[in-house]
Amino acid sequence: MRIPATPLWLGLALALTAAACGNDATSPTTGALRITVVTTGGDPDLDGYIVTVDDREQTVSANDTVVFAGLATGPHAVRLRDVAPNCVAGHHVPGTDPSQVEIGQLSVRAADTTKVAVAVSCVATGVQITTATTGADRDADGYTVFLDGSLAAVVGVNGSIAITRLSADGHVVALGEIAANCTVAPPHPRTVTVATGQVLPVPFAVSCLATTGAVSVRAATTGIDVDPSGYGVKIDGGAVRALAANGSTTFEGVAEGDHTVTLSDVADNCTLNDVNPATVHVSIGGATRDTARTTFHLACISSLGTIKVTTVTTVTPGANVDPDGYTVFAESGCDYYSCVYQSQIPVLVNGVATFARAPMGDYVVTLGGVARNCTVDGGHTRTARVPPSDTVRVSFAVTCQLTGSLQLSVTTTGADPDPDGYTVRATSTALDTSAVLASNATLTMPNLPSGAYSVQLGGMTENCNPTGVNPRPVTVPGGGAAAVAFDVTCVAAPPIAFASDAVGNAEIFTIKSNGTGLRRLTSNGARDVEPAWSPDRSRLAFRSERDGNAEIYVMNADGSSPVRLTSNAASDFAPAWSPDGAKIAFVSLRDGNAEIYVMNADGSNPVRLTTDLGYDADPAWSPDGSKLAFIRGPCTQNGCPGHIETMNADGSGVVTLTTGGFTDLQPAWSPDGTKIVFARLLSCYYSVCDHDVIVMGADGSGATTLLSGSEDQSDPTWSPDGQRIAFVAAAWDCYYGCYGPMIEVVRVDGSDVRILTNSGFNPAWRP
Repeated sequence: MRIPATPLWLGLALALTAAACGNDATSPTTGALRITVVTTGGDPDLDGYIVTVDDREQTVSANDTVVFAGLATGPHAVRLRDVAPNCVAGHHVPGTDPSQVEIGQLSVRAADTTKVAVAVSCVATGVQITTATTGADRDADGYTVFLDGSLAAVVGVNGSIAITRLSADGHVVALGEIAANCTVAPPHPRTVTVATGQVLPVPFAVSCLATTGAVSVRAATTGIDVDPSGYGVKIDGGAVRALAANGSTTFEGVAEGDHTVTLSDVADNCTLNDVNPATVHVSIGGATRDTARTTFHLACISSLGTIKVTTVTTVTPGANVDPDGYTVFAESGCDYYSCVYQSQIPVLVNGVATFARAPMGDYVVTLGGVARNCTVDGGHTRTARVPPSDTVRVSFAVTCQLTGSLQLSVTTTGADPDPDGYTVRATSTALDTSAVLASNATLTMPNLPSGAYSVQLGGMTENCNPTGVNPRPVTVPGGGAAAVAFDVTCVAAPPIAFASDAVGNAEIFTIKSNGTGLRRLTSNGARDVEPAWSPDRSRLAFRSERDGNAEIYVMNADGSSPVRLTSNAASDFAPAWSPDGAKIAFVSLRDGNAEIYVMNADGSNPVRLTTDLGYDADPAWSPDGSKLAFIRGPCTQNGCPGHIETMNADGSGVVTLTTGGFTDLQPAWSPDGTKIVFARLLSCYYSVCDHDVIVMGADGSGATTLLSGSEDQSDPTWSPDGQRIAFVAAAWDCYYGCYGPMIEVVRVDGSDVRILTNSGFNPAWRP
């Protein structure tokens, strides 16, 4: 077969490599073809071409090289495909498909590369569309370009785009999507004739008219004390925007027609000298946008005013008048932290106090330092508005009466009197005052306004109670004295056992309920807590960790002869003595979770009462010994949505008393068995928690909050007579001062809260 010669017009460069021929089986039997494409001219085919060698093909860019390796020796048919219609390869035969060019039969020699170059020439034939848009409200997304009735391209409002590879012929060019307010200069559409290799410029001029207008608002302010925050301004019912005292702002995109411009937030010391709101007219349809303008002229005077406070005092004959007069307080713009203005000055009983240079605004004016025998008509407080550059006048009418006095006395009998004495509170419609009175003492409350009073003795320890009516009504005569005598009887104060870490380690102490007779019962390096009295008062059960884990111990009431009752690898805690003294209920973790057990008072025969998968704890016996109150919930010792339940002494008959999303814990029965007091967890923040003390009926009815507030109150226990409750109080929010835990005592009606000891927890009142 004859291999045709490569034509010179292809720009072939053949590199022939001589190879030795022989019969060696290891001699190469294949070669390669290296084909280079060179494209010149305008508008080249950007996606390149396809080169085929026999049945193999590769893509090649407009100016690039491809190599076909591993070709058998001998001739191979080479072809260039996908040539753009505006491009011509050098070997194209007229009348044939211009997109395919036969390069020819190229011979490949063993171990050699045959190189060939193919030249492609392209021309650009088309139109260059240019737009020039003038005027207002131009179409931001530009226009579409139609060529011979078909969508061909998109061009910006001031843009240019070329459309090529057109036939050398006449073409119709038009713009589309022209906004209604815009016009294309004629001729449009436009017919053009394009020659081969020509990119014909086709310019379009578009003019647009305004479809909206603008409103410019200016403020011109003169005078002193100009408001630095300026004013507010709005168009029609739109949003208010800021306007400087001497500044301007422009509202864009305003529709045609009349519009109202409203100025607001004008300070009281400034006067507007124009009509407000103002009316402006906006026109549209011009080549430029119409801007309607208006100006507000304002004049400001001083923003400072004066407050004059007058006091007029009327005195009953013989009555005393405070020689120091009064004090007047003026405050404005006060919040929790500070006031915009705050001042105080003295004023005579019949005098005038002047607050000069007070900023305009609303004020609270208060008269202080008024003697207790004097009353202020209408109260001690007035409100006033200070006008700019002017004076506001405030008056107080004070009436002073002849005073009297209260002669108070208290006589205390019995054992363990209150070491701190008592508080005496005298209240009337005009006065509320208190004093401290020792256990056996007299006291005079002087200079009291005459009239009816209620006198109450309080602050008594649990073992002391007044005889007779308390509080007592009494009338204080003007110029005279009224006498009130209280008799208080005290009984021996029962001790309260508790735990405290005041000595550096949690130990058990006792203290009398009147706050005296503090005594330490335990002393070792381990933690001793949760004391519980035996019904015969002779012993205390408690939790001790002296054996490495929590175990139940008992000891004599004086702390002697401690005896271990439980011995288990798991923790045993929260002992509670049965009313007959024969058994002790407690909590154990020996089953993997907290369950309630009961054992004989000597520690023998422990019996499991609960078998719930939740957390069962805080057992408390009913006074008749028939039931146990306890807590149950899917929780841990650190908290849970638990609730109070009761069960029979053998573990049967479980009844739920409290429900809801709270954590209720630490139940305790009242001595008469009719009520249960407990702590309710309200919230926790990290390790800090807030509890309230709740009292309810023994059946769960009528739950009421006894103690609430910012401090944490928990671990309540009843006094033997059922008249008071001891509890643990603490305040962990140290913003106002942190303290605790401490033991406090409160009456069952929530009154007369007092501190028993400044460090302690787990209180247990001796029966």
